[in-house]
Amino acid sequence: MEWNETTTGQGTVDRVRDLEERLALATPDKTCRGMFLKGVLQVVGSYGDEAVVQRCLEAGGQTRITDFSNYPMAARLRMTWVAAEFMAPKVGGFDAALRLIGRQATADFMASLAGRTILALTARDVVKMVNSLPTAFGASINYGKYTVEWTGPRSGRFFLDGDLMPEPTNSGIMDAVLAAGNVKGAKVRGRQLALTQCEHLFSWE
Repeated sequence: MEWNETTTGQGTVDRVRDLEERLALATPDKTCRGMFLKGVLQVVGSYGDEAVVQRCLEAGGQTRITDFSNYPMAARLRMTWVAAEFMAPKVGGFDAALRLIGRQATADFMASLAGRTILALTARDVVKMVNSLPTAFGASINYGKYTVEWTGPRSGRFFLDGDLMPEPTNSGIMDAVLAAGNVKGAKVRGRQLALTQCEHLFSWE
């Protein structure tokens, strides 16, 4: 698997302002499943720093996370930012940390009952797995529109409209899906089109 650098159309991003703008849109009715929050904690925990795990929980206003309970997107955003700031110097930057968090969230989803069901239904066929992304997002996030467009038998575009997570996190999700499909020469190039819009061009050999 080849992990590509992510690019944005916004130039240098002010991370504090970026978080504030996303939080302003993260109204209480926007929720996600707990596995996304647990993924943040597991990535941080893999570096052996329980103090930062606790900081993440405190930032999200949580004491305990369960996989299929619903949590405010604001909590996920705050936890993700604390985790990415901690991990950034260790993994090559803030965006790289966000991408790792996205991969972990996908691994957690695939290990869940819903994820295992999708894997069984698709038989790990990568085309079917990619096509199932809108359904998977819909089962774990209660807002946004998600579309897959194919540009060839082994290439396409995953478009997220109204999504509050930054592009590198969603690129990490796309990375993990292609990795689960065991394809060769997989590439994912993400681009932030607007604050709540991003696209991910993907292909494999």
